[in-house]
Order: sequence, then structure tokens, then C-alpha cells
Amino acid sequence: MSNDVEEKDKEQFMTLISQVYAAVKDGYEPAIIPVLDENEAKVLVKFRDKDRQSR
Repeated sequence: MSNDVEEKDKEQFMTLISQVYAAVKDGYEPAIIPVLDENEAKVLVKFRDKDRQSR
């Protein structure tokens, strides 16, 4: 088994780590929610944004 991670995956992981770090720095408690695909993730982001607007 190789420990090599593809460059595109490294970039994606670094982006995710940066987003988590920014959330914690801003006082948020980040959560990881498993989704099936990018479309499902976009739907959850829309629900989250709608919820935040109503607060």
C-alpha cells in the first residue's frame, strides 16, 4: 500500500483544513457531514444559509 497522496487530493485536503481552521478562529464549531456528492453538499449549504438568514 502506497502512502503517496495525489496532488489534487492534497490540495483538496489543504482547502478543507484551511476552512476548518478559519471556522474555529471565528468562534464556530465545525462539523463534518457526510454527503453522497457535490450536489447534495450544495443543497445542505443552501439550507444552512437560509437558516442563518432567518436568525
